[in-house]
Amino acid sequence: MKRKVILLGASKTNFLSIEEFSKQNHTQIIVVDGNKENVARIKRRLNCQAFYYDIKNDREQIYKLALKKKISGIFSFNDHGLKTASYISQKLNLHGISMASTLASLDKGVMRDVWRHSDITQPEFSIIKKENEVLDFVNKVGFPIVIKPTDCGGGGRGVYVITSQVEIKVGYEFAKKVSSNNDRLIVEKFIYGIETSVEVVYINGNLNLIAYSEKDKPNVNTRVATHIFYPGKFNKTILSKIEDTSKSIMESLGLHNWMGHIEFIINNEEEVYAIEIGARVGGGHTFHPIASHVAGFSYPQLILKIINRQYENIPVAKNSGSACYSFITTTDSGLFKNI
Repeated sequence: MKRKVILLGASKTNFLSIEEFSKQNHTQIIVVDGNKENVARIKRRLNCQAFYYDIKNDREQIYKLALKKKISGIFSFNDHGLKTASYISQKLNLHGISMASTLASLDKGVMRDVWRHSDITQPEFSIIKKENEVLDFVNKVGFPIVIKPTDCGGGGRGVYVITSQVEIKVGYEFAKKVSSNNDRLIVEKFIYGIETSVEVVYINGNLNLIAYSEKDKPNVNTRVATHIFYPGKFNKTILSKIEDTSKSIMESLGLHNWMGHIEFIINNEEEVYAIEIGARVGGGHTFHPIASHVAGFSYPQLILKIINRQYENIPVAKNSGSACYSFITTTDSGLFKNI
């Protein structure tokens, strides 16, 4: 009898990952998304059941669906569905992460406080609500600083680098307008260096570094990456620090037998600073096909093993494949006519 797994989130960028999930003959995939077009696309093009529910707000309806389908696991592609996935996995005694771990992973303020108590190296930071608190923090650490929402739903929304006092108001309002889940912001000391995002799984106390990148960022306040290269060009010392810190991060947040998408900055002294974590895989094509190509095996297939508590024969990532994930960024406004 086939296992049944619910996947939360069916955006266009997740389509290839869902397709890869659906190729596993031992599992029936059930997709849930709050966009009718996405649901229709999945039904039309893949051998999956798909249902229209808001993955953030319709958790009771999704819970009833999970009961009806007698699922063996549930997984969210993004931050918006993490609370729903945690709620349902706990109610049905499925493998997942606790609500406490979920909330700490979603709120950068809580996350960074946990890290501070665990002595994890990170930029100096403060949690604020009011604009005048930004200047108070600058008076402690100096410019530049970074301001961002503590919980914005993922995707780097609302991140702004403030380089002078005249930019404080602009940066504060930029971060504040996308802070949809609470009214708290985080300000942190800007660390000069190379940013990397890493995909990890933490199984039975062992850290498996699935993929690690090196980001190319333009010199603008919003600091959105234009290119993400895999694998990053780091020496063994840095990679060892990334692995050790990733393990400490997963331990500190209670993410046992789970996956993480972690952001680091490596400065010129080769110190590794933890920035944030998503208690999930990387967004969009990072999960698949990129991480799969770099690691040398199907990352979605590994995730299916994890959520079904199959921890034996976990493949070790090779990080031998190379890839580049590029994004169109511009300060101009208008409509694309041709690409």
